[in-house]
Amino acid sequence: MSSSFDLMREAGILVQAIEDSAIENDGDITEYDDMLADYLDRSEDKTLSCLFLADSQKSEENRLRALEVKIATRRRAIGNRRAEVLDLVQGLRTAAEELGEDFKVKTSEYTVYLRKSAAVQVADDLGDVDVAYLNEQPPTVDKKKAMTDLKAGKELAGLSIKYNESLQWRLF
Repeated sequence: MSSSFDLMREAGILVQAIEDSAIENDGDITEYDDMLADYLDRSEDKTLSCLFLADSQKSEENRLRALEVKIATRRRAIGNRRAEVLDLVQGLRTAAEELGEDFKVKTSEYTVYLRKSAAVQVADDLGDVDVAYLNEQPPTVDKKKAMTDLKAGKELAGLSIKYNESLQWRLF
């Protein structure tokens, strides 16, 4: 494998093989290390090979994320339609009550009945709520302001700057 095209193609094949392995093994990718070692052994430029592989994996992640969004949208749509159908049942209940009938249906296949529940409704203005029922929140640190002051040379008790390193890369 010497050309960039070959590296990209092999990286895509490896990502697909990893996904296939994960599907076959309930999410466990047992042969990943072997597949990666084989991919790198066949490469002359291991750094570029790794970058192409990471790029292919990022593309796969983005594709899966888009699929997750579509699935979540579909799930919400189905949930909304289910709510509409149950509203129809609620309408049947209301009609039965207006006719003076008890709305409890029990057959060999299903049971429908009305259950009442209670929940606390909180006033919009928390000043109207009895203080005995308000939860105190622990204090938090204004990290943005602290970073500005620390960078300006101020010494702040219990606060310091922590530096991190991360590998940055870009293809082409």
